[in-house]
Amino acid sequence: MVAVLFCAGIAAEGMLAREKVSGLIAAVDVESGVLVASAGNVEERVLPLSLVKVMLAASLLEHGIEDGVHEMIAGGSDLAAKKLAVRLRNAVGAETVLADVRRYGFTLTLPATASDEEWGTTLSIGESHLLVTPLEVARFFRTVDKRLQSALLDAVERGSARGIRSRVAGGRIGGKTGTGPNRVAPDSDGWFAGLIFDARGEPRFAFATYVRKGGPGGGTAARVSADLATALLAR
Repeated sequence: MVAVLFCAGIAAEGMLAREKVSGLIAAVDVESGVLVASAGNVEERVLPLSLVKVMLAASLLEHGIEDGVHEMIAGGSDLAAKKLAVRLRNAVGAETVLADVRRYGFTLTLPATASDEEWGTTLSIGESHLLVTPLEVARFFRTVDKRLQSALLDAVERGSARGIRSRVAGGRIGGKTGTGPNRVAPDSDGWFAGLIFDARGEPRFAFATYVRKGGPGGGTAARVSADLATALLAR
């Protein structure tokens, strides 16, 4: 296993280098949670940006709120996420939502008494009250259910990561993009995180790729993730 980790780590670093960017990558085995590829310090804390929508979606689905969730992930609408976040708090209470996020492996410092605007904004754009590590993110994604897996695949099929739709050899990739903070620009930070599926459609690896100042998450971060998926599936 040490040799596999070493080789995969070198490959991940090289993928960032080819794109002439710096960043962080963590990929884990879905079944075991073991780290199988990495670049940079996978325990460095950064803003989750729109990846927070997947945490919101997981909580919504757990509490039986399904309408609008698939499209929120596949389409990436901030407005839809804000409305769903407020709806969820009204339905189950703020403390329940905060407990869900803790159970997913994250610490959200958003006050239970926050205004609807602050609550909705925090759980839609992920630029306050929460820092995450790539390793935490990857291990969270290995737990998402079939409904969220479908939405992640749809985000690549027709959403903000559609540029990598045909880039993975030997399987498929599904994920959520994130871009920011504060604006979408060529020098924004970008996330792409999700799942890598084998040729049979089974989730094999969960991953999180964070690129500093490399532009929107559907660009560099998604390309690096797709190339990493091809490398991992070929092993």
